[in-house]
Amino acid sequence: MAKKRLSRGGRGPRVREDELEQMVNLYLEGKSFKAIAGEVKRHWQTVKKYTVKALQEREGHELRREALKEALSGHFQDLVRALDSLSELLQLPIEVWQESSGGWQHSVPDRRNRLLLQALQDSHAKESPLWSWLDRWNQARGAYDRALAPLRNKVTGQLSKLHRLSLLEATFELTDDLTEMLLKRGVSMAQGFALYDPSMLTVSPSTDKKDKRGIEELWLAQSTRLAIGQNMAVLQERLSRIMETMGEWEEVQELARLFRQMAETRDMIEEEVEVLSLRRAFPGHCRLCPI
Repeated sequence: MAKKRLSRGGRGPRVREDELEQMVNLYLEGKSFKAIAGEVKRHWQTVKKYTVKALQEREGHELRREALKEALSGHFQDLVRALDSLSELLQLPIEVWQESSGGWQHSVPDRRNRLLLQALQDSHAKESPLWSWLDRWNQARGAYDRALAPLRNKVTGQLSKLHRLSLLEATFELTDDLTEMLLKRGVSMAQGFALYDPSMLTVSPSTDKKDKRGIEELWLAQSTRLAIGQNMAVLQERLSRIMETMGEWEEVQELARLFRQMAETRDMIEEEVEVLSLRRAFPGHCRLCPI
């Protein structure tokens, strides 16, 4: 197979990629354009033109890569802060967790979303409108994360892969431990998740078992909506930073498309939660729902 040649609209000298690489390497070694021209058997002006252009492209790529590395580093800096926050809270009694909930309700939003989604889906009838939209949002978020992977792979040489993975695993383990401790202390799933947002505890408890179940599901629904909203706000900020510097990359364009899908799904979830909130005052949310 013939090697690709570089040309200018079919006019002028044609330079092979291996020739161009040789010219750039010789220039970086300190040789003049005329000295390089003698080695590669090209006119010195041709050598200068292609070498300068190649160096400019290389410098631009390096600047873009550094900008992307800086934008993506925010993902992992947040994990460090979340890990520190959870490490401190796990050493405190549950009463202090409740008093301090305002200070850690933003910790590890991705993991919290998954737990909230699972808890709400488990308590809500499968294939009901709210369940379906929650499931769709979960799938959309998974697609977004998968599309983000190629961008991360472009900077793995600049960021420590092992360090990232250890932070993720440690954070997830701490969150699982927290959930288990809440359940062992007799705190219901809805009340446990309500600790992430004290305003969810403003609903007056009821002694009626069926009514209490409905209130707890409403807590879960409202907490889930809040968590998704916070998560989307964080993703919006990070995606905006990446778009500013890397907007022309195909991977970034795919991220933007998937984010729009997530936003549309989020709107449908909010709509269904509003319906659920209104139906709390009236019997029969829908024929598939348990309340």
